[in-house]
Parts: sequence; C-alpha cells; structure tokens
Amino acid sequence: MQTSARPAPAAKPTDCLAGQPILSKDEKVLGYELLFRESADEERFSSDFDGGTRSIIDTLNIMGLDVVCDGRRAFINCTHDMLLKEFFLLLPAEKAVVKIQETVPVDEAVIAACQQLKIEGYRIALDKFVLGDPREKLISYADYLKIDIRRVPQQHCAALVANYGGKCTLVAQKVETRLQFITALKDGFTLFQGYLFHHPERMRARHISANQASQLRLLKAVSAPEPNLDEIEELIKLDASLCYRLLRYLNSPLLGVSATVQSVRHGMRLLGERELVRWIRRATALIMGQEKCSDLVLSSLVRARFCELISPR
Repeated sequence: MQTSARPAPAAKPTDCLAGQPILSKDEKVLGYELLFRESADEERFSSDFDGGTRSIIDTLNIMGLDVVCDGRRAFINCTHDMLLKEFFLLLPAEKAVVKIQETVPVDEAVIAACQQLKIEGYRIALDKFVLGDPREKLISYADYLKIDIRRVPQQHCAALVANYGGKCTLVAQKVETRLQFITALKDGFTLFQGYLFHHPERMRARHISANQASQLRLLKAVSAPEPNLDEIEELIKLDASLCYRLLRYLNSPLLGVSATVQSVRHGMRLLGERELVRWIRRATALIMGQEKCSDLVLSSLVRARFCELISPR
C-alpha cells in the first residue's frame, strides 16, 4: 500500500528588526528607535512588547548594538515586566535608552528599577508623554520625553516644552509633514522622528538555536552555594548559542576591553564570578523567554533569583 509523503513543515519566519532614526533639527542621526515584527512580510509591528523587546535585546547581543545602530543610541520599548527583569543590563549603558511605555504604572518597584538604571549609567525615555502624565514621578530619572504631536494639541506641546525642556530633551514623534516639523521646531523641540524623515528600515538576523537542557544545567551550576567555574566553562562551551553571545558581548567596542576575548575562560576571568553569574542568569532567561517557558524553566529561574538575593554582596 502506497503512502503519501508528508508535506515538509513550514519554515518558521525569521524575526525581523527595524530601526527608525531620531534626528536633530539639522537632520543628524542621534539614535534609532528599534521595532520588532515577527516576519519581514508583515507591515505592522508586533503588539507583544515583552516578546518583541526580548527579541531585540537578543539580536543586539548577537549582532552587536554598534553594528545594528551604527554606533548611535538604541531606543528600546520597555514594559513594566521587562523593566523589573533587568534584561537591559545585558546591553552597554553608553548606547542603550530604555523607553518606558505609557502603560507602565509608577510603583515602588518601577522607581527602584529606574534608580538602578541611572546608577548603571543608562538613559531613560518616557514614551508618549502628555500633560498630567502619571509617570511625572519619573521625570527626575528621564533623559528624554517623547511627544506624539499628532495626538497632543499644539498648545499642550508648547506647554510640555516650557515645563520640562530644562530637565529633559524633548522628542517630537510622528512628524509626517514639513509644517509639523516647523511647528515643533518653533515650540522648542530639539529632536524629531517620523515618516517625514524616514520610514522604519528593516533588518534581519539569523539566531543560533539555543539548547534549553544545557541552559537548565547551567542555571543549576551557577545557583550552587559555591559555583564550580570549570563546570560552568564546559557548560557554556557546550551551548554554541550562549558561547557566541558571551564572546560577542565581551568583544563589543562599547565595553572598552583592550584585547580581543578569544576564549570562554578569558571572558570569565574578565567578568569575575559575580558578574559572570549575573550575566548567565539574564542571558539564559532572555533566550528561554523567546518561547513559552515550562514550569521547570520558571522554577529554575525563581531558584536562581532567590540564590542571587540571599548571596553575600
């Protein structure tokens, strides 16, 4: 009896990253807002901000922020959950701008996270800021306020510049006509973003597949009371995905390492045990977060976080 051949499984679309420039009044590029879509064929960007942000940070770890943004700053969407998970600490502080969404509630945990980001040297942007915004408590931590000039009345835009222009740099976003640009310039905005200048430009990156089982063993190893560095080194080497990310991270020009890091052991020595453990926990959680986490993964991450909290500083 003949059996029909099974159709080949459809290939999973390659994640697509896009960048839209943020420019000065003379149209010099300061940085790029990075956006995520699940496929290059899609016209709309993903509404899953958590998943999109995880993918963007992972792509930047693989390709290098300096490559993706041509040495400029990267403005990356940040939800409440992503802010508290500290994944942004995987990126170099000099070039990463944490863009806090308008839906993020300002609670004690968010304020503490913003304080920590500033201590680490990161810049913060408040997205779609308006008069009477509940995120006003975060103004003292903010470097940029992004104002949607299509939705905010022109008199409110001028008031925002007058109220906050001495504290933050104001970005006029959604600039689509020359008249809007001239009006925003007169109101006192100093940075601009919108279709008048550039549409988001697509980029694609091939992700090295991750070995979840080896990463679980690695999480267990770094959660031991006295981590065995030889064991940790071997587990990193067994996972090509994680090994590549670590070496790419260490060799980023933005970290200022004087000599090229060519081995896992060399990189481990440079980071030191505490920073290595912190990097592994963030990187593995980030990679695993690209897919639906099992209870086993979640419980491992909880145990790892608990060990980090009780470990001596």
